[in-house]
Formats: sequence, structure tokens, C-alpha cells
Amino acid sequence: MYAFTYYEDCEAETHSTFERTPRHAFTLNTSYRLHGFDLVEDVVVGLGYRFKSKSYATMRGQYVDENLYFDPSHVFDVNMAIPFAKFLPASQADWSDKFFLTLGVRNLFGEKYFETSRHYYECFVGEPRMFDVGIRGSF
Repeated sequence: MYAFTYYEDCEAETHSTFERTPRHAFTLNTSYRLHGFDLVEDVVVGLGYRFKSKSYATMRGQYVDENLYFDPSHVFDVNMAIPFAKFLPASQADWSDKFFLTLGVRNLFGEKYFETSRHYYECFVGEPRMFDVGIRGSF
């Protein structure tokens, strides 16, 4: 996914343009089902990447200063889904292939970034490195 944002303040006397929000945002997610070895057969691994370009902080929507800005951010995520069938005897495989143990790490490298901001003093910090454990199933 790619998003391009162009901002122009039409009410300003000079019709100012600046990166009030990140001009470029890019997200890529992919997953791959492993094959070939009994131990990892049908395990799904995934990788995600999130990018936001530089943007400037504002005060009530107005440009403040070239020194008040948010650096670009590069955030990586990884995840894995393991079928319950890997943990149970073959006699219970009829239902266990519909349920998965999910493991994930969001913000794998601990990137410090700002998710969004309203004003230069109201900033929402991006999530730190987070570990996810869950169960996913279909009925």
C-alpha cells in the first residue's frame, strides 16, 4: 500500500505548502507457508514493513519552524502461525488444522517514532517493541 499526501494551506496569505502529515507512507506485508520439512510443514511466517516520510510539527495547523519536525520512520514486524495439529496426536487432527498458535513481534528493532501529532506539544508516540501471542481459528 502506498499513500501520497499533498497539503496546501489555502487560507494562509502565501498559500503555504509543507509536510503537515507525512507526504509518503508505504506499507508492505507478506507471508509464506513453509514446505519441505515435517517440523515446519504448514507453518506460516510473515514480514511487514511500515514507512512514513518526514513531517513538520504544527501549532493549530500552522507551520512553526523548520527545526520542529518528525524524522522518517522504518518499522519492521514479523509473525508466525503454527497449526495446532503440530502439538496434538493425529487422531485429533480433524479439528486442529483449523486452529493456529500465532506469535509475532511488532516494531522488531525498537524504532522510536511518532505515530501522529495534532500540535507540536500533542504527539502520539509509536508503539514500542511488542510481542503478540494468540489463537486464531475458523468455525
